[in-house]
Amino acid sequence: GGLACKSDKGEDAWLLPLVLMAKSGYEDVNRLCLECLGRVLERHELHPAGWKSVLEVLGLLLRVEAISLPVLRTCFALLKVICTDHLATLPIDSCLVPLVDLLSIIAEQRGDLNVALTAIGLVWDVSDHLKGRRGEAEGQELVMHKAWLHLLAKLAHLTGVQEERAEVRS
Repeated sequence: GGLACKSDKGEDAWLLPLVLMAKSGYEDVNRLCLECLGRVLERHELHPAGWKSVLEVLGLLLRVEAISLPVLRTCFALLKVICTDHLATLPIDSCLVPLVDLLSIIAEQRGDLNVALTAIGLVWDVSDHLKGRRGEAEGQELVMHKAWLHLLAKLAHLTGVQEERAEVRS
């Protein structure tokens, strides 16, 4: 079953300490936070409400001004796991836009070109997934349209970012 904590704060209350840890600004705390998230993603099925907190933690860590390459790569690895193993369980209305935003942050960074290019591929995977969920969107047409527009705008922006990079040589 799903790992969730029923409380007054909601289904994802058990993730709140990770959100607080991610706000610390300390490299070792960030790594510990990512390690905990990795274990959760490996071993547990999250309640839909928990995904928003998972993405919030990753967002806090990725938006650090001077992010280290190890933290960046670990955040990316976790986002890759989310995109490959858990995309179908993410709520479209609250999680797909933040997921695309996080992948875009990684695609725009200049510390690791391979990670940046792979992140763009994951944005395309999200678009394929969104296309596949059109049939279950009854009553959610507006949410789907907003998600599509956001995704297409990010892809257009990322195309410009990649054109600014030096030519990749083999």
